[in-house]
Amino acid sequence: MLKVGDAAPDFSLPSAGMHLRSLGDYGTALLVLYFYPRDDTPGCTLQATDFTEMINQFAAAGAQVVGVSQDGRSHACRRFGIEYGTANCCLGQP
Repeated sequence: MLKVGDAAPDFSLPSAGMHLRSLGDYGTALLVLYFYPRDDTPGCTLQATDFTEMINQFAAAGAQVVGVSQDGRSHACRRFGIEYGTANCCLGQP
């Protein structure tokens, strides 16, 4: 398990726009990764909107926010982002 500040291993996942994104695409930028089990569930929706509400604070600290849905439906990530205004990048695990 990674700890805060640990380098994450590279991975590639489809984005909400159906483009393959790699962790390496973000270069040396600070990145806040959060994982959630499924789009459109109450807890996950709250988590995603909380991160979106704080996105400007993270940006001021030089960090980008990326959410990863673990339910494997990147098309659902896109709809989820549109419906709930989650401005942060959403990736879906295959």
